Amino acid sequence: MEFMVLRGEVAVAGRDGRHRLWDLATRVYPAEAVPEEQARRLRDERRLRALGIARARGPECPVEPSDVGDAGEPAVVEGSSASGGSTGAMTREIRDLAGWLGLDLDLPA
Repeated sequence: MEFMVLRGEVAVAGRDGRHRLWDLATRVYPAEAVPEEQARRLRDERRLRALGIARARGPECPVEPSDVGDAGEPAVVEGSSASGGSTGAMTREIRDLAGWLGLDLDLPA
């Protein structure tokens, strides 16, 4: 099957658990090429659906990025410094972990 994929004869049309569902490539891929900007938008929307929540821009990743570009809508996470919430509990946990690891971190009180 892998050789047929490389020749463009078949493609993975979906999955059933861990098993791949195969179909003819002509029925899986669009007949005409999708413009790059539209393809990128579709990929980002699918990635966001799969991840559930993600950053608009993430760190560079050589294999597959985990960011979703402009897909979705902004979300504010309670307790994060961006939402104006208290980060004291998180700072205490980091300080405790750093102490346990023997690290000297300069964290706000």
